[in-house]
Amino acid sequence: MSSSSSIMIIPPKRKRPVFSGILLLLITSIVLLIENNIAVFIVTGLWFLLGVLLIKISFPRVNRHESYRLWLLFFTIYYLYMIITNYVYVRDPNSDFFFHFDSLDFYTVTDSLIRQKVNLEMFDWEFYRIKNYPGFAFLSWLLGRIANMMGEVNSIVLQKTQIVFTCAMTIIFLYNIGRLYLPHKRTWIIAVTFGLLTHIFAFSGTYTRDPHILLFFVIGFYIFMSEWKFRNLILLVLVGFLVAQFRMQHGLFFIAFISAYLFVRIKKFKNKIASFLLGIVFIMGFVASIVFNFEAYGEDTVEKVELYQEYHERKFEKSSGFTALVNRLPGVLQPFGNIVISQTYPYPPDRAIYVSVIGQNQYLLFPLVISQMYWILVWGVLIYGFFYKKYRTIIPQQLKYALAIAVLLLVAVCTGSYEYRRMMGAYPILYLVAAYIYYNLDKKKRKTLIQNIVLFQLGAFALYVVAKEML
Repeated sequence: MSSSSSIMIIPPKRKRPVFSGILLLLITSIVLLIENNIAVFIVTGLWFLLGVLLIKISFPRVNRHESYRLWLLFFTIYYLYMIITNYVYVRDPNSDFFFHFDSLDFYTVTDSLIRQKVNLEMFDWEFYRIKNYPGFAFLSWLLGRIANMMGEVNSIVLQKTQIVFTCAMTIIFLYNIGRLYLPHKRTWIIAVTFGLLTHIFAFSGTYTRDPHILLFFVIGFYIFMSEWKFRNLILLVLVGFLVAQFRMQHGLFFIAFISAYLFVRIKKFKNKIASFLLGIVFIMGFVASIVFNFEAYGEDTVEKVELYQEYHERKFEKSSGFTALVNRLPGVLQPFGNIVISQTYPYPPDRAIYVSVIGQNQYLLFPLVISQMYWILVWGVLIYGFFYKKYRTIIPQQLKYALAIAVLLLVAVCTGSYEYRRMMGAYPILYLVAAYIYYNLDKKKRKTLIQNIVLFQLGAFALYVVAKEML
């Protein structure tokens, strides 16, 4: 999957991330002592080594050293965050959770699967229970079985190591996509700020399938933006298949990647065929949006569907009254209203720490508070850049195609839901395009733009407080 860069490649000065390595080893050793589970220690090491191997086989040699540094940095940060949030909020993974209550169902089902003997009857019954996320269930089952083979038991910390891996590896792929268009220093800043200031930080402490889907999407974007190779086309198909094993709707949407990849290739030869394929991209996006609109898709029982609906309704009602206004919009306009809700959620920012389903604050969700404010800055830069022709025209064509896919994902999801976690696959590209625009502004315009966006946020918050007091 290695890609050629469109900029002059100057190898960055190498630094040895000794501190991060020592810190990671210290953290895992402490976890081993607390958990008294050698499987957690070994599985953590296996995930880390898998990341090193993936970097070696996936990226150009000139990017590898910095990729290793980023990998060690974010694997350490996310691992530490996962451990802290888990020990603070999760005493019993069958009844306690951090951030997303979906983890209760995921853990209960997969732990039950791990405890059973492997036979045909087990697969017949359990496949019915996991039919909506067989890939996630199989991976969790495999981790639990590895622990069993070591004479240890399954644990939520063991299972969350896969989340640490997916979140940290997402940063590495974003860095290497950025290196196609920007120099090392700027791309490094992009990767670090995305990893620390956006929603992915909070998700690194959860136990859900959304980080896996995010990783698959950023891999898809990396392949899509690489040079044409038939091997890459096969890889896109394979990644799309894997996505479908975690959430079928996203797997269906992945057809857009494949169609767009073929479109870019054939466009150089026969424009009519390329136009036809471009139409397929939008048709597939439309089909995906229909699938997303079935909120009850794949749920086992009516009671479970009602539980999810009640949870999300309560969650967004706590966020702002704008949701009720969007729900009264004509059907054709609702997706765009939902996009506004999803991209500004949670609003106001302090609502991020409130988990409505248990009626409690989880203060370690503070990264979500930061990401809400920061993400509005990102959208401010994006809107500014596309408002002025001189900035939108400098965006590389392949990056524009990727942006089109990202926006299509937002629309597809928002046809039936305003859950931002389902559209996080679009976030790395949205962020990269915003950064590309930002770095092409002169320093004075950068400063003025950021100041204006911050003032807008302060003004909006002041209006919110006044309106809330009046109502």
